[in-house]
Amino acid sequence: MKNTLTEMWRRFNLLSDFKYEMNRLGYSSGDLFVIESQISLLNELIEIESMNILNELLKTRTYHRLLKSIDRGIEYLPEIISDCENWVLNNVKDDSNAWIDKDVLVFSTRNSILAFSKSTRIEFGNTYLDGKWQ
Repeated sequence: MKNTLTEMWRRFNLLSDFKYEMNRLGYSSGDLFVIESQISLLNELIEIESMNILNELLKTRTYHRLLKSIDRGIEYLPEIISDCENWVLNNVKDDSNAWIDKDVLVFSTRNSILAFSKSTRIEFGNTYLDGKWQ
């Protein structure tokens, strides 16, 4: 799962950089239609796969269920999965800076709005212990 998502992000960034360079060289959006279509499709696939992965992560490693949406920071999901110990699960109600900080994945469940943030903010959330955020 994580490898697929990581590869999709790698390709998304590669295509985005290529499109930027082509624009810089003077190619018009009509010339770059195929690349823009691939970026758009890849973006949709990343969103779908991220929802599936985060939903599974919530079911297996937290006490939260019923993911509704990923609101911000979708690009941090592969890092969260691969390095769980360095991320803290916060309730946004208790940590209002989650909306403005860098390196934060904010998502909504049926009952609350939560965020994964770097472990430097441990005072606000649950740390990863024994295979779960507690």
